[in-house]
Order: sequence, then structure tokens, then C-alpha cells
Amino acid sequence: MIVRAPGKLVLCGEYAVLEGTAACVTAVGREAVLDLTPGPREVVALGAAVAYDLDAGGVHWAERPATHALVRAMFDTARDRGIAVPGARWAIDSDALNLGVGGQHKLGLGSSAAVAAAVARALLGDEVPAEDVFDLALAGHLRFSAGRGSGIDVAAASFGGTLRYQDRVAQPMQAHWYGLDVVCVYVGHSQSTRAFLAQTERLKADDRPAYDDAMARIDAATERFAAGLEAGDAAAVIAAVDAAGRGMAGLGERAGADIVSAPHRAVRRIAASCGGAAKPSGAGGGDIALAFVPAGQAARVSSALAEAGMVVLDLPLAAPGARSA
Repeated sequence: MIVRAPGKLVLCGEYAVLEGTAACVTAVGREAVLDLTPGPREVVALGAAVAYDLDAGGVHWAERPATHALVRAMFDTARDRGIAVPGARWAIDSDALNLGVGGQHKLGLGSSAAVAAAVARALLGDEVPAEDVFDLALAGHLRFSAGRGSGIDVAAASFGGTLRYQDRVAQPMQAHWYGLDVVCVYVGHSQSTRAFLAQTERLKADDRPAYDDAMARIDAATERFAAGLEAGDAAAVIAAVDAAGRGMAGLGERAGADIVSAPHRAVRRIAASCGGAAKPSGAGGGDIALAFVPAGQAARVSSALAEAGMVVLDLPLAAPGARSA
């Protein structure tokens, strides 16, 4: 059995989604691939194979790459729910969600969430609805991450398409990209999401009014973004993206986190020169920026980004969710 699950791009609503407000996310056409075959009980990831034992009162294995710990969390969660885990060879390839072989450069596309959704789909089968895949994948992923994260990346991997996500509920969006091009760019280095989250949590504890104001600005921009995207109003989407980028920059300044870093500011300038706007996708600092520009400007923006030393990525939007292939 081959199972595929997509990565994600957060379109709008980063950080504020952790406070229970809405965010918009889309699945992208780069996928984690799980090859489940009869054979020795082992999980193969990043070139390392780890044998596992399902019959000795739990799952026992030596953990190597983080992917092994994630799959262990998925197996344990499934068994807690009475879901059978087949003894087989689970070979996982998530390189498409990174740059370079073996995950040399993380892009922030939600590779662990894609793996969780792929494992959940393999455990549950094709007949089970995506809601059940999401429920199992989210529970296992939270077990793996010690409860951290909103689950928005797991939702994108499980359901696919473009979603409005709030309080662990995903709703499909009728996204209309009329008059709009979206350029995805890797700004040149990876960033630890955990570090920025720790800094924003300190802001929340030390200066709650400043924190709440930053979250309100991001939330308001997200609502305008969602309304513009569903209406096919390119100008409204671009204005909302600009507001969201400024909101993220303000949060970073208050928290002492370089969320809209120099490379992200460069992307914003290039997008603005072509009549568009840009913002980080995800925690910011590094990883991916999204430039939203009027239709017909993508080539111009892409050329300018490449000249600035950044890597423009081909990431088809609204990809299908976890499924067997």
C-alpha cells in the first residue's frame, strides 16, 4: 500500500490561531509518501530502519530520527483506541517537503503532520472519512509534540484543499484566486518555530495588553483575507496580506523575535514593487514567504526574488489530502 499526504502553507492567521481565532491554510502538492509492505516489523525513515515490537505490552524500539518517535506516538495512540497496527515494513519518505536529500533544509511545510496523516490513513483505510483521519493524526501528533501546536498542519494534510481552521475544526473554503498570483519562496534558511513561540509566550505573560493587541491585528487581517479570497477580490486579499505581515512584524518587535526578518522584508519590498504584498507563511524568521501579486506579475516577482538569492518553489495549492495511491 502506498499512502500520500500533502504538506501545507499557512496563508493567514499565524500565531493568533493558537489563541483560538481563525486561520487559513492550504495543502500543497509536495507530499510525504508511506510505503506499507509485508515484511519485517520495522519503520524506515531518513535511511535508518528501526525494528518494533507490538506484542510485548506496547511498542518497544530504539528511536533514531524524530520520524521514528512520531510513528511510535501514532502506533501507541492507535492501540489505545483499539485500532490494530499491522506488523509490516513502514517506509516513509518526506524528502519532498524539504530541500536537499535527508531533510538538509526544512521548509516549514509540515512534514511531521504529513507523516502523521499518512500513517493515520494507512491504519484506518480508504473507507474512513477524512474527519476520522484528522482525529487520529492530531491525537498522535500532539502526543509526539507534548501537546504543542494548533493542529492546522495536520488538518491540511488530512483534508487537503484550502481550509478555514479554528479551535481544531476545519471547514473547506471556496477559494477563488481570480486576478491573483501566489509566489512561494524559501528565504534561504530554516527557523525554529519553537524558539519564536517561546518568545511570544513570554510577551503574553509579561505584557498581556501588547500581546492581545498584536493578536487582534492578525485576527482582523485574517478575517479580511478569508472574505476576500472567498469573494475572488484580489485587491482585498493583497491588502489583507499586507496587514497580516505588518501584524506579524509588530508581534515580533514586541516579543523580541525577528519574525519578519530581513529576508522577509526584502520579499515584502519586491512584492510591493509589483503591486502586491507578502508575509511569512508559518512562524517567520526563515522558511517560506508568500507573495500575493496581481495576475501576470508572478514571473517578474520570481525573477527579482531569484536575483536576491532566494529559492522560488513550485508548490501547487489546494492539493488533495491523505489517500492511498
